[in-house]
Amino acid sequence: MPGLATVFTIFALSLPAAALAQTAPSFHVKGTVVTADATSLTVQGEDGQTGTIALPVGYRLVGEKTASLAAVKPGGFVGIGSIPDGKGGQNAVEVTIFPPAMAGTGEGSYPWALRSDGTMTNATVAATVAAADGQSLSVTYKGGARVIAVPPGTPVVAIAPATPADLKPGANVSVSGATDAAGKPMAKFVVVGLNGAVPPV
Repeated sequence: MPGLATVFTIFALSLPAAALAQTAPSFHVKGTVVTADATSLTVQGEDGQTGTIALPVGYRLVGEKTASLAAVKPGGFVGIGSIPDGKGGQNAVEVTIFPPAMAGTGEGSYPWALRSDGTMTNATVAATVAAADGQSLSVTYKGGARVIAVPPGTPVVAIAPATPADLKPGANVSVSGATDAAGKPMAKFVVVGLNGAVPPV
């Protein structure tokens, strides 16, 4: 897709990189919907360039709505993208709240392909702890646990159902996929912001 960044990616909600490994070149694009129909999605990327992505049979579509840390409760399942804080800990740069039916998705803590210094942790919340500079989330996952600081202003979103009707002009989207043999970008996973929400990843 000329002009739009092409990178190897795992989505924020995400499975570990090994689970998404594929031989075709893969891409991740964030931007706003220009037009959409049953088979394609035209997106203006964050760099201002516009490209069209095919929506093949079987692609996945989910919504994200704006949320807050108040909605993060012990026992809930979250995905946290984080980076080192320079003091041996981790600072969240985004928090995604999963619905109960998606608990366990991509459980674990893995290198985050969207940021070379990042970690993606999908885990169950054990506790939330207030701090002078925000909050910390204590989370557990199979084989481990960690505490991640959540600075003020960190984007928090919740996964919600979406339909193709939500892919309307101006909607914020995050699209992951791969190119076919002819070099045509084919969506595999589309996240659309609901009610003006912006997918943080």
